[in-house]
Amino acid sequence: MVLDIKEFEKVLDKEINVYLKIEKCVLEKKQSLVVGDLNKLKVIDFELNKYSALAKKLEEERNKVTSSFDKNNLTLKEIIEKIEEKEKRDRLTTLREKLKKIVNSVKSHNDINVKLIEHALKMLELSVLAIAKALIPEN
Repeated sequence: MVLDIKEFEKVLDKEINVYLKIEKCVLEKKQSLVVGDLNKLKVIDFELNKYSALAKKLEEERNKVTSSFDKNNLTLKEIIEKIEEKEKRDRLTTLREKLKKIVNSVKSHNDINVKLIEHALKMLELSVLAIAKALIPEN
């Protein structure tokens, strides 16, 4: 069983590019959440959905390429460790680290976005309660 290294590298490069776009969208989303730009949020969410679908497709493509190498469900790191040529292993390790760094960044910024959304919902709830108290007098 042979892993097509060039094809594997191409797929990893494509994944890196897609995740860079996702990272950019997540950062823009954070800014839009902070300033409350709902129109921009709609556009960003549409873009995020598009890039997320593409990332899923590329992951499937990567799995297809690597399945010719090993039928087990190996991690990217495990696959790289099985490659005998040091130069190829080093190139793939560099791509793996780059992808991992971007994915971790996306996760971190996305966690911040979740907290911003939760905060906005709490503020909205408090506003609704304040309005309700003003409109409905207590007995």
